[in-house]
Amino acid sequence: MFSFVRKILFVMIFAAVCSFAELAKDNVVNVNRGNSDVFAPYIEMAKRTFPEVKKKYLAGVYQKENRQLQVQVQLSDKQGHNELPFVGVTKCQGDLFEGIITNEIRKLQGYARGDRISFKQQDIKNWVVLDEKGNEEGNYVGKAVDAYHYEKVGVFFEVVYSKGEFKLKYLYSLVGQDVNVDGILSAEVIDQAKKLLVDGFKKRIGEGTTYEENKPFYTYHVYDFINQKFVD
Repeated sequence: MFSFVRKILFVMIFAAVCSFAELAKDNVVNVNRGNSDVFAPYIEMAKRTFPEVKKKYLAGVYQKENRQLQVQVQLSDKQGHNELPFVGVTKCQGDLFEGIITNEIRKLQGYARGDRISFKQQDIKNWVVLDEKGNEEGNYVGKAVDAYHYEKVGVFFEVVYSKGEFKLKYLYSLVGQDVNVDGILSAEVIDQAKKLLVDGFKKRIGEGTTYEENKPFYTYHVYDFINQKFVD
């Protein structure tokens, strides 16, 4: 049983962790046989980039910046339900972690928001670093879930026309009205968008369209996330 001091400490940690919970809740997902192939590359991306995140967490970087590290961990129950809840990391020792479940559990039996759980690094499927305003770093799986849900991703660029050439600067990728999904489109996909846009601009010049020299303008192309191709 917790001592009184440990109870108070746990309540304080739970309050701090869950102050970020609402920011991450929309990206809870049940990765199943029907969609596992879609999300597998983003789980791999999260796993590949997590060691550097872990180093920063252990060095106290996120605590100093008033940001919190949350991870998604695969949990299962006796009924065979699987879920990937967000867990606010509170402790790390080697490959062993402790944390507090920060979102409401949908199907799992025996788990609830606010539960303290232990897990291994190999169980982590996704990570996100959040600040109090909702700005996030990482969350590759969550962003892929958003793109999968909306199906279409807008890839936005700043364009400058100078001396007969178009120079495009990638800005961000959005789904829906303003849901940012930066980081899930590869450099190859972004380069393909640039080429398609430039080809379109050159075609318009051939049809009589003129572009003002050195005056930035903004454009985008639409990427079909499900079928992995650009929309004509």
